[in-house]
Amino acid sequence: MVSALLLALTLLGMVIFVLWYSRPSTQSSAPATAVLNVIFAPTATPLPPTPTATPQATPTLPAPPPGVIAAGGFVQITGTGGDGLRLREAAGLEQRMRVLGAENEIFLVLDGPEERDGYVWWYLEGPYDTTRSGWAVANFLQAVQGP
Repeated sequence: MVSALLLALTLLGMVIFVLWYSRPSTQSSAPATAVLNVIFAPTATPLPPTPTATPQATPTLPAPPPGVIAAGGFVQITGTGGDGLRLREAAGLEQRMRVLGAENEIFLVLDGPEERDGYVWWYLEGPYDTTRSGWAVANFLQAVQGP
């Protein structure tokens, strides 16, 4: 038992020695200086101004009498059964279609009437979108007050 105790004390001493020898050095050096990196918040990049379309001046035409289709008045597409009305590049059934006007859509009448292929044609333009324009048959147009 005494020999076991001596062996245990020897092993304990060796462990303490190894731990003491392998500990990190505690040599004191100059105090460390803290480094602070300041990162500034991003600033808003100014956006270039958004170009706005210059409104095209539409010729001022006198308003026609109520219920009469004439240049300067407004018409509504009706009677197409929901199929819409073809607005063409020029008056005539053989002309290429530009836009399909929807049932109940309102247009400004700019020109006409022209008679072609047994129909009366009017040149229409969308009051809020001038790209929606073309010649349409009067059979599916009804004069209305402006939008």
